[in-house]
Amino acid sequence: ILEYERKPSTSSEFWNVWGYYLDDKRNRFKPRSLSKFLSLRKHLEAFENHCKIPWQFKTLTKSYLEKFQNYCYEEGLLNTQTTSKYIGNLKSFLNWAVENGHSDNLSFKGFRSIIQKESLKVALSIDEIDAIRDCTIPEDKRYLFNVRQLFLLSILTGLRYSDYSRVKAEHLKVHDRIPFLQISQMKTGDIIEIPLTPEAKKIVEHLIEGMVHPISNQKMNSYVKELCQLSGINEPFEVYQQKGAMRFSTTRPKFELITTHTGRRTFATNLLLKGLPAQTVMQFTGHKDYKSFSKYVNIPKSTEMELVTKALLG
Repeated sequence: ILEYERKPSTSSEFWNVWGYYLDDKRNRFKPRSLSKFLSLRKHLEAFENHCKIPWQFKTLTKSYLEKFQNYCYEEGLLNTQTTSKYIGNLKSFLNWAVENGHSDNLSFKGFRSIIQKESLKVALSIDEIDAIRDCTIPEDKRYLFNVRQLFLLSILTGLRYSDYSRVKAEHLKVHDRIPFLQISQMKTGDIIEIPLTPEAKKIVEHLIEGMVHPISNQKMNSYVKELCQLSGINEPFEVYQQKGAMRFSTTRPKFELITTHTGRRTFATNLLLKGLPAQTVMQFTGHKDYKSFSKYVNIPKSTEMELVTKALLG
């Protein structure tokens, strides 16, 4: 067991099994998944110290998990979505412990964490994409030229940051004079093929040549907001946040809500608006089912009503 798996003496059985679990999963978890469990451990230990009650399999009841959930909200200052994900990971560990004979307590299965209600899905319109293309970037912000190219590539291909940031020469293909990217998705391992517009092909070539270069996801998320603010994408949005069962709303300009994932969502939304069936679009985003795909699209209600009205009028 690695140093960060050492256990408090008051709950040695629980933390020993925790170490066995991560040892078992370490070669199967991606680094990001492993880091989530390491973060979860910090909150579990903080809760243990705060309540002066050790984590033990025999005492894991629904009410105990509810106390942990409330602790995450009130003391950990975590939102509903993050807390729900942590509890989901904790239950995955507890399931593993039961399946491998370390525990026979199934009380935790009856606990259902509070789920974050559907959040706002931000996508960019054609006019907003053009505004990004035409934006004048000041000399002291030349790093945004690189960011703009990366972001436009996401918008034009629907690729995740983890995929478009590692495009190489071997991913660029041509068939019947149609250029496309053929790449194995980092998240799923599935191979997808994305046709390239002339603009997208040029960005890919610049990536391969080093004229455009990847940056960290954290920097990309920060800089893309800056780019969109310069582009005048500042429509006010009412944003809902949830803490436990309580919801709060604030008004924020649209550029503050844009992330690297917005490009992927924009790709899917705009293809649907141009009349492509959802099943066709899903082939190029790599989604297996419509439920998960629907989280990526954001067709404005006014547009939906206009489309329905036209259909009804024949």
